[in-house]
Amino acid sequence: MLSFRQYLEEKLIMYNQGKRYGQIVFLAGGAGSGKGFAIDNFMEGEKFKVRDVDEWKKAFIKLADTKGMYPEIKGLKLKNPKDVYKIHKFVRDKGIKDKTLDLMLRDANTRHLPNILFDITMKDASDIGNVIPKLTEAGYATKDIHLTWVLTNYAVAIVNNRNRTRVVPEDIMLLSHEG
Repeated sequence: MLSFRQYLEEKLIMYNQGKRYGQIVFLAGGAGSGKGFAIDNFMEGEKFKVRDVDEWKKAFIKLADTKGMYPEIKGLKLKNPKDVYKIHKFVRDKGIKDKTLDLMLRDANTRHLPNILFDITMKDASDIGNVIPKLTEAGYATKDIHLTWVLTNYAVAIVNNRNRTRVVPEDIMLLSHEG
């Protein structure tokens, strides 16, 4: 019998035979697990509107640094774990995730709902539990809602975290890998 490591293969993941509309994917995995790599290399990411809180964080910091908006986050550095926590709290307190999802769903054509990929850590079940009712109300079929886990050895994820542009505090790293 093959061990898991011997059996493991890289595959292209096609949700519902690669449909271009109506698919929801919750891509879950701890910080530094390789979710972004999976989107770029295994998942037909170009077919999805990707909802990644980390991209919003970068955008808000850029606005603060270049346009003078949001002085409370001006100068934050994503390499500094304490700053990462501050910007995370800032985005959460602004309610950006809910507001942007509500706007996206409000304007969606119910006959051709966009594919949406949620890049999440899943450290809290509410990451999806609060969103699914909104999605089904907008017209997404429950059979078209998928959960994919990106699993990485925790020691590897710690190294990945230290070597990337956004460094997550180690206590949050642990929470995000406990699932």
